[in-house]
Parts: sequence; C-alpha cells; structure tokens
Amino acid sequence: GDRFCHAREGVITYREGSYRLTTFERGNGVYIRVRQRASVDVGDSLLVGDHVVVITRNPDYDFSPGPGPTYRYSSPARPSAFRVVQVLEGGSIGACATARGTTLYIGSGRADLTLRGDARVAEQHCVLDQQAGAILLTCLGSAIGVFVRVDGECALHDGDELVIGRTRLRVELNGAAAPSESA
Repeated sequence: GDRFCHAREGVITYREGSYRLTTFERGNGVYIRVRQRASVDVGDSLLVGDHVVVITRNPDYDFSPGPGPTYRYSSPARPSAFRVVQVLEGGSIGACATARGTTLYIGSGRADLTLRGDARVAEQHCVLDQQAGAILLTCLGSAIGVFVRVDGECALHDGDELVIGRTRLRVELNGAAAPSESA
C-alpha cells in the first residue's frame, strides 16, 4: 500500500559468508543509512528527512559576451566543485545549491541547501565535502540520519537501517543463523 514503493525494490541474499542487498533498477530504490563518513559520487541520491537530493556536476557556464553590442553580466561565479538538486515527487526538480568551493551543507537552518517544513531535517543535517577528487558525506549527528541510495549490491551488517518507500527497516543479524550451505 506504499505508493512510494515498487512491488520489487530489491532482494537480500546470503552469499560467501555475508548477507547482501541487491537492488533492482525499477522503483524508487532502497536507501541505507550512513554510519560514518562515506564516499559518494556524482549521480548518487541521498535521502535527507523526506527529501531526495541528487549530487550533480555543475553545468558549464559561458561567460563570454553575447552577440551584438550587449554583454551578459551577473554576479561573479564562485568556485564550486559540485551541486545538489532536490527531486520532488513525480521527478520534477526543486531547489538547487552549489558547493561553496568544495563544501556544501544541507539542513533546515543555516545551510547551503535549506529544506524547511520537515521535522526530520536537523538544522545542520549533513555536509558534503570534496577532498582529493572524492566527495565525502558526513552526517552531523541528526537523530534520523542521512541515507544513500544503494546502486546494485552492498553488504548488510547488524544494525544497518534501510528505507524502502516510506518504510524504515532495521537489519538484525545478531544470533541469526546463516542459511545452511546445503539448502
């Protein structure tokens, strides 16, 4: 009955001594909570409260003069390593924010991308920071956490939290017997 969940978002299997989550391409995806600083890439989707944001490259801007005697001018462009774009229900684009140099804060208060009206978003929820070519995601201690969409396959560990549609699940492997190899 969850309109944000496809009938088959993914499957959990036991293989080579560990439980694995494999996602399918259709649907809205499965998101896993970031436990510590995590490396993310351009194109990755994050779940911050009820908001989906996607990390994208900045578009190439043309700052050259326009045709004719008119010159284009706007505020000077600040250096920016990447940007994030909010994806609204139905796939429309919402808010967009560019990194200040190599750093971008997301939250409900003083942030580069401000997500208001969602009690699940902390004032300073998370930060994206590019270091040595990698973009690192850090949760800033929000109670609800920040989630990254699983693309393909990932290992599951005891205590992992998943979001599928509007449903939040906790993985509990302590004391769970591994499936028998003969089964």
